[in-house]
Amino acid sequence: MKHLLPEGSKLGVLVLLLLENIRKQNHISIVLNHYQMSIKKSIDVVLDEAKELVLSKRESGRLNNRSIMQRLIDITILLAKTEKPFRGHNENLKSDIRGMFLELAWLFKKYDTTLKKHLDEAPKNATYISNLIQNDLILSIHSVHKRKLVSSLKNKKISIMADETSDCGHHEQMSVIVRYYDDIINSPVEYFVCMMQLTAVDSQSIFDSLSSIIEKQLGLSWLDVVAVCFDGAATMAESNGVQLKCKEINSKIFYVHCHAHCLNLVLIDSIGRKNRLVFDFFGTIQFLYSFIEGSCIRHAKLEKVATEINLTLKTLKSISTTR
Repeated sequence: MKHLLPEGSKLGVLVLLLLENIRKQNHISIVLNHYQMSIKKSIDVVLDEAKELVLSKRESGRLNNRSIMQRLIDITILLAKTEKPFRGHNENLKSDIRGMFLELAWLFKKYDTTLKKHLDEAPKNATYISNLIQNDLILSIHSVHKRKLVSSLKNKKISIMADETSDCGHHEQMSVIVRYYDDIINSPVEYFVCMMQLTAVDSQSIFDSLSSIIEKQLGLSWLDVVAVCFDGAATMAESNGVQLKCKEINSKIFYVHCHAHCLNLVLIDSIGRKNRLVFDFFGTIQFLYSFIEGSCIRHAKLEKVATEINLTLKTLKSISTTR
């Protein structure tokens, strides 16, 4: 480019100086880049570190989610153990009748920073406190306990206790309890398995329901059953009852008549029916209960009299056959 410029002109000198300066700057930039590349980590190391950072953040998020779910699971277990209702009539955030689950969650939020951050910052579709999540938590806890029970019953001999009765909604329900010997604690233990609704109460239907629980839910067979415990109802205990159908499959099964039911029958026959004096006594107590507790005004007067004579008022109970 030098031959294009007039020799000795000021413009030519300036252009040459400018070109020289540019060349030096490029050289310096190249040297600096080379130096920086020489002290920097290789691309493999950079990628590995980036991967470790991503995995670390993912693990931190997973542990945080697990911590949140642990708190919600504890709330679910607490409500189940104390037999409290989960949901309320109005579950809006400003409602005072949201239900025990939401109330406990907001109580924990007041003192727990982890739950507070989650409920305040989590997306509305990922707070894990909806009624669907509550049901999922209950089913998950049930599944865990069921797997634990099935694992404990492997290669075990068991006894089955079952009783059916109608609930307040006039639905027939059968409760099933399994009893076995635990080698760890060296003692027999009992586990409540389920409460299932019955569509029929004949012996064959009840036996089929028991078979489905033993074979499908517990993964056992009738050959693993050494005894069955029922009450003395005809459907359960008679010669063509459930106990006979159990023995038809496994002849070594013992049938045990429920001792509590036996005692109940003895008390009813020996006291309630044969002894007229006792029968009239309990009838009088039942009449007093119906007379006083059947009216709020009469109950209030009874409380007033008890206060005047400085006595602690005892709550009257209805006299059932067992009582």
